[in-house]
Amino acid sequence: MTFPLIVALTGCNGQDNEQVAERARLEGKAQAEEQLKKDRELLEEQTRKQKQLQDEQIEKQRELQSEQIKKERGATDSRAKEMEASLSKLQDFYEDNSGIYEGTMKNGTDQFNILITLAPSIPRYTDSRVRTPAEIETDLVNLTYQAQILQWIAPSKESAVGCSVTGLRPNKKKGTLTIISSDCPSTYALVLNTTNIAGTARRQNNPDDFEVYAERTSKPAPAKTPAKKAKKAGK
Repeated sequence: MTFPLIVALTGCNGQDNEQVAERARLEGKAQAEEQLKKDRELLEEQTRKQKQLQDEQIEKQRELQSEQIKKERGATDSRAKEMEASLSKLQDFYEDNSGIYEGTMKNGTDQFNILITLAPSIPRYTDSRVRTPAEIETDLVNLTYQAQILQWIAPSKESAVGCSVTGLRPNKKKGTLTIISSDCPSTYALVLNTTNIAGTARRQNNPDDFEVYAERTSKPAPAKTPAKKAKKAGK
């Protein structure tokens, strides 16, 4: 009778061991899953912080770039403003000396009358858009005089000959302009006048330097500037 009892006890011990092992396996699995969850959460937190740091660095870089662009734009606008002032001063000179110049010359018994119409090649810029220095530089370089010349034997203009000349640059220091072109019948020298609005210019002291010396007899009317808008009441 003792032998079967021992067999029965051995069978119970085997089941308990299996249960313990299963429990240990389940607990180990739960712990592993919990640890895996913690590792995943830690990785996500690290990734989030890293992305936040990168975003902050990118934003800071954008702010620095924006500030640099503002500084460069401010410097460019300041330079453009100075160049516009220089161009305006130069245009004042060209416009003040535009107009009609008249003179005479003799060739043997014939007396020729000369009429020269002088005008700037580029009109003033009137748009509200702020131009770039390169655009203003283009006007500074290309601003010249264009001249329409008529020459005839007095008193009739039926025998008049003429020519058109562009790209003329005056001597601003001396206030003179020389017109020499193969298309024109003569060579002309103009004494520009920036002080007398009526427009008569003095003749050169040495008449042998050029064939014709012309005096300004009329000046174009000044360009009209747009009237400023009246401010509304209360503003």
